[in-house]
Amino acid sequence: MDLDAVADQLYALPPEQFTAARTEREKAARSSGDRELAASIRALRRPTVPAWAGNLLARARSGEAERLLGLGEELRTAYRDLDGSRIRALSAEQRQLIPVLVGAAARLAADAGHPLGADARREVEQTLHAVVADAQAGQRWIRGRLDRPLTSTGLAAVTTTAGDGAAGGEVVELGAAAARRGGSGGRSRAARSGGTADTAAGGRSGRGRASRSGRDVEAERALSASTEARAAAERQLADAQSAVRAAERRIAELSSELDRAGREQQAARERARTARRELARADRAAQLAQRRASRPRPSDD
Repeated sequence: MDLDAVADQLYALPPEQFTAARTEREKAARSSGDRELAASIRALRRPTVPAWAGNLLARARSGEAERLLGLGEELRTAYRDLDGSRIRALSAEQRQLIPVLVGAAARLAADAGHPLGADARREVEQTLHAVVADAQAGQRWIRGRLDRPLTSTGLAAVTTTAGDGAAGGEVVELGAAAARRGGSGGRSRAARSGGTADTAAGGRSGRGRASRSGRDVEAERALSASTEARAAAERQLADAQSAVRAAERRIAELSSELDRAGREQQAARERARTARRELARADRAAQLAQRRASRPRPSDD
């Protein structure tokens, strides 16, 4: 038994089964004498329902999950290359794919006994947008061990992934930022070990890498910002469409009520006409009876 295997098993379970199963595996590790593994298992956090739904999606729909990762890589490359037509085409595919995946996650969660509300669906959607924006976040998601949803920011996706030794919220750095830091370390080592010519060459190379890294960071920032803006716009559109449908339903209800009221008014008018006719007949009958009663009666003499 190792931590990876245990984490895979635990995060495949519904959230309500997680804690008991974690305790059972912790005890098993402790009984076998592996106190370090037991402590690591105990540190695994129960996933929120949106995180669990995202994990479920990554496990159950692996083909589409891999496509989303590939789409993110292609889109980040297009932004770095400033390829406008490619960005537009890939963005259109993203707008089609992410709602499909959110719907699939909602169905999987509902089938497992956890229907997703609007807020939970939104957090699943945010996770998928973060996957597109950040390669490292995508790799963490596809393992199916998130305990909190991913959140895309300008330079990072914030999350915790089980089995990585993180105790709290963790900032997952984008590839460009990590490459920039790695390039800096490489330049320092070259400066310490090389001669004057090597140092000069390393400086030129380092400046080139820094320039490329800067462009990468800007591209990642632009991608993240546009992804978040698109997600917000899509949510606003969905809310507006929902309001339109509600208004249309209300109009239909009011129209039906108006039709019913019109029919009731017509029926009431017909009853009023009938009542007036009956009243007129009654008046005539009463007048006739009064005239008859007022006639002098013939004498008996």
